[in-house]
Amino acid sequence: MKVEILEINTGKLVGAAITKIKDVDFDIIESIGAFKTFNWHERRSSKHEIYKLSKNGTILGLVQFFYQSFYQAVEINILESSIDNVGRNKKYDHIAGCLISYACLHSLKKYSGDVIAMHKKETKDNYLIKYSMELYQQHFVRSNRNNSISLVAKYLKLVL
Repeated sequence: MKVEILEINTGKLVGAAITKIKDVDFDIIESIGAFKTFNWHERRSSKHEIYKLSKNGTILGLVQFFYQSFYQAVEINILESSIDNVGRNKKYDHIAGCLISYACLHSLKKYSGDVIAMHKKETKDNYLIKYSMELYQQHFVRSNRNNSISLVAKYLKLVL
């Protein structure tokens, strides 16, 4: 799926793509060392879907999610932007927004649009403020149907 991310130094939207990760990508992820928070190589044999956001062959972000039938929602298991795209000196913005919105799109196709994610202390405010998600249970955030539709429109440029 074609998406647009914000290039920080120019303030312009530039093209990128979200695609399902390939087996060869795991070796690339490990060799470039740009993803430090999670061991993605361990996820190679996972039954859960993993998608990458890339620009010109460079992987900028990764998301792993699965269909949570008990909650009738998509659950984001892992979400990570490359180390060059986190914090004040990042090169691109909207990476996480595009990947969260992609999970929302999958939920809208299969369920009512609910997406849940376990938050860490340092990511909770981003989920709540930047992506308008709400607290759900003690350690989760949730995007309801209306918010998921808004995120898909904003980051994926799709009107549902």
